[in-house]
Amino acid sequence: MRPLDRPETGIILSEGPGEVRAVRLAESVCIAFAAHRVGEVPLGTICRALVRAHMPGVGAFLDIGAEAFLSGPAAEGLPLGARLLVQVNRAASGDKPLGVTRSLTWETPALVLTYRPGVPGDISAARSLPEGERARLKAFLSDHLPPERRAAGFSVTARGPALERKQAALAADLRALLVDADGVAQDGPPGPVADSTSLRRLIADLGADSAALPILAPLTLAPRLRAEGLAFDLAPPAVDPFAALDIDAELAEVCAAEIPLPGGGRLWIEPTRALTAIDLDSGSDPRPPEGFVMDALRQVARLLRLRGLGGTIVIDPPRLGSAAQARLMAVFKQALAADSVASDLLGITRGGLIEVTRPHRGAVLRERLFGPEGQALAILRALVYGPPPHEPVAVTAAQMAWLDGPRGQAARREAAQRLGQAPQFQVKED
Repeated sequence: MRPLDRPETGIILSEGPGEVRAVRLAESVCIAFAAHRVGEVPLGTICRALVRAHMPGVGAFLDIGAEAFLSGPAAEGLPLGARLLVQVNRAASGDKPLGVTRSLTWETPALVLTYRPGVPGDISAARSLPEGERARLKAFLSDHLPPERRAAGFSVTARGPALERKQAALAADLRALLVDADGVAQDGPPGPVADSTSLRRLIADLGADSAALPILAPLTLAPRLRAEGLAFDLAPPAVDPFAALDIDAELAEVCAAEIPLPGGGRLWIEPTRALTAIDLDSGSDPRPPEGFVMDALRQVARLLRLRGLGGTIVIDPPRLGSAAQARLMAVFKQALAADSVASDLLGITRGGLIEVTRPHRGAVLRERLFGPEGQALAILRALVYGPPPHEPVAVTAAQMAWLDGPRGQAARREAAQRLGQAPQFQVKED
């Protein structure tokens, strides 16, 4: 069988019991990761909700098919049993449920349509755009978002890619977003208003423009890809592209505290309770410091996105002069702009530290891959792609606890269907 070749750019999909994973490649390296797991409600999912309980002055607990929490003024005055639409904006963590907002958004690479009930809408454009282009785009969108829509709570924002769109295409984008918004039905039981685990949705999680990229997928996903109208290439039967293309190995490497850099340098990523510290060390890199730092900051931008790091990030580069610092900040700002999650580059402190803030968007990559859930799913995936085991598979107590839970049981049933028998597990003593 001819081995798979890793493409220069594109989307790689992997599928196993209870999970579909995706990475986006650029220059043959991973730049973004996303996964949909059994029983999860992904960030950005619009859901029908039912108010179940209040915490006065804090928020309300909702039923969206799972437990969720709506905080702040948006929860005030909602009676028990009230039905409303919400959008998931924070992943569950520990004993904290999913976080939701009443502000609903629909997106294309060029536009963001927002609906806020009871709040008059507005027209805006990204502040990164030139002032003259911002004014032109705002005037155009004002002509195409009817006043009655704005009065009802709809706003639209132009993104950077709007500059590249012709006016007819931009108007079509806006019409399509309004059709999507009008298609959201509040009637029905609590839960997602549409399939939150579609492959289109998963691919969009890698970046708004990802749907235009070539897709390589395992054979098991072919029916779903065809049903969603996505073009794709297939890996050979019984081959997991993540394993065959060393994607799993690369993801594990980028989760390490120490990351080697081309040329002999390295960087360290060290999370603390308050912030994430990143140290840049040129090591044996023969280039002048500015050249090393410039490439290292591009890698930092990639790793922030790929690892899903959020909160305050502080970067300690080798000391450089003010003119070199200004050039580096321009390069770093451009590299951060490729991220679908908007980071705020705060500047350089008097001590030479670069400060960045990036919104938290759920569990970081390391937790997704190496937490009990991620490792339990990896074990099931190894069972369906590898040789049949001759004895029960050893798992940790934490992994077994997840496998025995409702989501783990669903993944085990899927594995049993594919294996022809239920997998057996044994908890490790150590």
